Amino acid sequence: MAAEIEAAKAELVELKDSILLQQVGIYEYRHPLETADEFKDRLKELRIRVRETIKSSEAILASDRFAGSSQFGV
Repeated sequence: MAAEIEAAKAELVELKDSILLQQVGIYEYRHPLETADEFKDRLKELRIRVRETIKSSEAILASDRFAGSSQFGV
């Protein structure tokens, strides 16, 4: 029973990560080579890095100010 609960918790974390990605407009792309064993590990590593950069707010750097906005009092 405890193993089933832990498995369910892990699945919930995975689901929450997917929802977080979708909220910022990133959907899990299914690569054509995903079934090839030699590519699975690399794709998994890349997905982990994408999730980590999104969670740490480092995925996209953008200015929240427009050029000249302070000049016109906007």
